[in-house]
Amino acid sequence: KWHFIFKNKANREYTVIVNSSYKNGIHYSDLSFNSLVGWIGHEMAHICDYSVKDNPKMLGFIASYLFNREQKKQTERKADEETVRHGLGMALLDGVKFFNRKKGIPEAYRKRKKDFYLTKEEIIAEINAYCNEQSK
Repeated sequence: KWHFIFKNKANREYTVIVNSSYKNGIHYSDLSFNSLVGWIGHEMAHICDYSVKDNPKMLGFIASYLFNREQKKQTERKADEETVRHGLGMALLDGVKFFNRKKGIPEAYRKRKKDFYLTKEEIIAEINAYCNEQSK
């Protein structure tokens, strides 16, 4: 929440906004349970990242995310990677497959997903790498 700048990082509160309209062509209720878990896992990865940043770093991060395209891409891809590392790779993959199949999604939203997030193939590679790490 915006008032984080007045709080210690340990006392911050976070809000995850759920799309409750079909503006982008997807409503959360359209998602399978597994896809929804992957999406929530991605958002939780962001919260884990934010929770270790002090307030000045958070302010710098927010400015960079809003105005630096490369920072935004790095942030979203890192959240996807963390989602896989927390064991939710297959759920994230289900969500990406659903997104790719879904009709009626505006082209601008598809482009944004393509530009900033891991692709289906990259998620599979991350899952394989994670599984290989766990089997050692």
